[in-house]
Amino acid sequence: MHHINLFSLIENNGIVELNYLNQDLKRLPQADNIIDNNIKLTLRGETIDQNGRTQNLIHINISGLFFLKCQRCENCIEKKIHITNTLEVFYTQSTLEKLPIEQENFDSIVGSKEYNPQELLEEEILLNLPAFPTHDVCPTHDYYAKTQEVESPFAILKKLKPN
Repeated sequence: MHHINLFSLIENNGIVELNYLNQDLKRLPQADNIIDNNIKLTLRGETIDQNGRTQNLIHINISGLFFLKCQRCENCIEKKIHITNTLEVFYTQSTLEKLPIEQENFDSIVGSKEYNPQELLEEEILLNLPAFPTHDVCPTHDYYAKTQEVESPFAILKKLKPN
């Protein structure tokens, strides 16, 4: 497990590139027959001055191939991911909470000198994956019926009613 000093990364305008295997990302939903594949996380630190306020930023870039289970047919779905985001990093929770909402230009986190980037990676992926992943058209014929019109139950009852 990697830990990084977010504050040092920001102060030095540093870049960190990390690779994770799909199977190591325990918080994320995955297909049973998982294929080992790398998910790449790049963090780039930056300090900017905006409106007389110094902002500590982390630019996030996540890319790779993720495997999910279709909620209809339960077969594997390959989902390419490419996520970019910028977060403002605060030293303490109380400092973050004092900032008026109208001054928030970025999502915010509380950093640390022993920050676990895997938590950030999993959170960003969770926010970008579909809640209920499905194929556009499932590979098994059982699920093509969803695209066909289904006869109304009342129409079926009408056919059963004697004249």
